[in-house]
Amino acid sequence: MLETELRYADPDINDRCGLLNDQYEIYAMTIPACRSARLAISLDLKGGVPAPAMLHGAVSALGACQSAKNLTLDHRTIINRFWEPTK
Repeated sequence: MLETELRYADPDINDRCGLLNDQYEIYAMTIPACRSARLAISLDLKGGVPAPAMLHGAVSALGACQSAKNLTLDHRTIINRFWEPTK
């Protein structure tokens, strides 16, 4: 279900969490009909056009951006971290 949601909906600018290492744009997307969770994704801005997306999974709506950032760090094996938050 989460993958289907990502396939048919572009991330909303209001769901943007920030930029990691000047390469990965991180989002905590709103999931329709689910107020308690968000969909964590990251876009590789240096990976081509359109930017390849990585689906990280569902995270709690409370602290969603921090959780999305942590999942991105783990899943993409990022060591040097430069975080530019949106919010």
